[in-house]
Amino acid sequence: MTYKITHKNSTVSGTPPTAGDIDVGEIAINAADAELYTKDTAGNIRKFQNTTTGTAAGVQFTQAGSGAVQRTVESKLQDMVSVKDFGAVGDGVADDTAAIQAAVDTGKKVYIPSGAYLCNVIINNKTIIEGDGSTATILTPFSVTTAALTYRSLAPYWTYHSEIKGIGFHGVGTKTGVGFTFAKTDPSLYATYDEYVNNVKFVGCRFYNLNKGVQFPFGNIGSEFYSCGFNTNKYGVYGINNKFGGDVMQPGCKYFYAGEFSANECAVYVHDTLGLGAFAFRDTIFEFNLMAMYAFSSGTTPTTPFLFDGAWLEGNGQLSPGAATVTIDNWSGSTQSTQTLTKRSFIFDGDVNRAEFRSCGIVGDIYLKGTNSSVFAKGCRAEGLTGFGGGVCTVETPITSAIYAIDPFSSSTTLRGDSIITTGRVQLSNNTITADTNVASGRWFTTEPRGAKLTSYGPTKVVAAPLNTAATTGFGTFNLTGTVVSDGRIYSQCNEFTRAAFAVNEFTRLASPDSAITTTAGWYLFTLDMKVTAGNPIAYVWDRANAKMAIGLQAPALNKWYTFAALAYSPGAQQLWLDFSGGTVTETCTWRISAYQMLRFDTQEQAQSFLVSGAFAES
Repeated sequence: MTYKITHKNSTVSGTPPTAGDIDVGEIAINAADAELYTKDTAGNIRKFQNTTTGTAAGVQFTQAGSGAVQRTVESKLQDMVSVKDFGAVGDGVADDTAAIQAAVDTGKKVYIPSGAYLCNVIINNKTIIEGDGSTATILTPFSVTTAALTYRSLAPYWTYHSEIKGIGFHGVGTKTGVGFTFAKTDPSLYATYDEYVNNVKFVGCRFYNLNKGVQFPFGNIGSEFYSCGFNTNKYGVYGINNKFGGDVMQPGCKYFYAGEFSANECAVYVHDTLGLGAFAFRDTIFEFNLMAMYAFSSGTTPTTPFLFDGAWLEGNGQLSPGAATVTIDNWSGSTQSTQTLTKRSFIFDGDVNRAEFRSCGIVGDIYLKGTNSSVFAKGCRAEGLTGFGGGVCTVETPITSAIYAIDPFSSSTTLRGDSIITTGRVQLSNNTITADTNVASGRWFTTEPRGAKLTSYGPTKVVAAPLNTAATTGFGTFNLTGTVVSDGRIYSQCNEFTRAAFAVNEFTRLASPDSAITTTAGWYLFTLDMKVTAGNPIAYVWDRANAKMAIGLQAPALNKWYTFAALAYSPGAQQLWLDFSGGTVTETCTWRISAYQMLRFDTQEQAQSFLVSGAFAES
């Protein structure tokens, strides 16, 4: 298509010209004001531009849509500011601090186009800063002693005004500098009200190769992260309560949605001495971090648990590549030091600390270091064997702290250890009783003590052995006679057995009352209470050859009762009994057993429900 523009040869009268001065399609210059005018097909006079100043002040703009009003292009362009308007270069070499600072200080929405910007900018107002994407717009600290962006806007809380969108924050060298911090980069430089700097939304941002991706040095409660990535940092997120004077402020109320933490030394670091209030990760990925989280929390105030909901956990801690230890910060009051810890997926430290995993996988390799503390894994895939993506869990103070796997699924080995409890509707991928030793060794778990006796329970009861009277073992290498002692579970009395020089290849079966059964097709559930006072005897539920329901049951610690359980499907015509052998070394073993039972059910759900009931079917 060809367009023809007709120039008006004579100057026009009037400012602006009237409709009669110009024909449709003509362009005229007004001698009085040196501005260009034309007339559109509707007869409207349009001004092009100010030919004296060369600005967009005279160019008109009308947005498409009903009810739109006309304004100048200059007004339109001033809706937001670009850092380029103030001379930012974005070449990864120049110091762009002054230009970006000037843009931020306007108080308008700030646009940072694609480029690599070196800067140390302070944000003193509520603002929205937006880039072209986390791999296109890159901010790097010009001076590594100060964050690329320092946010200093104070309350009111929960205005949800300030946002950082589509920006990548990169370190220089190896894990140096801070991407984004609240109030100060150096916590020791605390000033009054720094703890009230808070409440920023991060959307589609990436923090890479930094010492700290995002830092909350004075509590600074309240921020949300949507689809943000933290990769290859010393710390991805770093939050501590206010330790430097002023008002108390815990570091919680931080929420993460559908983001990723990968290849960090410590993905999330929290040190809080006030009693944490909410740190939640929903649909978030943690993978290949030397430490997915170190969380110290203690305080007398009510604590909201660290929450992981639908999180994907892969290759962290013991399974991560790289160093075997991690050196991280430690705080005593306002004094900062360091501590070197063996890498673990999650370390929960302090006192009255709590964490909860919901519908996550794979949960394992948890070190519950704190006292009076609990970790709950609900409806998760929980694996206690490192080779299957989980890992051995540890409770440092089992008298006061515990890990609970509730309604878990496992494909290899259930979570185990002192004060590690598995309960609820336990689901295993390998359910059928066969001769497979690996499957049988991974099937059993320790569960909650049973607290009820059921009489006249019915046909599901196969074996009910209270073991509150003298029992004997036999059908093996040797025979033993139990001693009745007043230390039972469910029943006040139980049986104690001792075997000198008990070897791993020696077996003795619970013979009276006789534990041997022949199965019919169905689901079988056994429970046994056992306490070891010397050595390391091992229990089995099997036939020593072709039918192995659960093997290798060991008490995690001496002088403590444990309730062992397992459930599995038998195709029928299998023999099973309760057996004992020595541990890995030949030694004197003394152990007590109480309330052994075996029950048969038609369905897995029935077996699971009975386990949940916490009952012992005595008759």
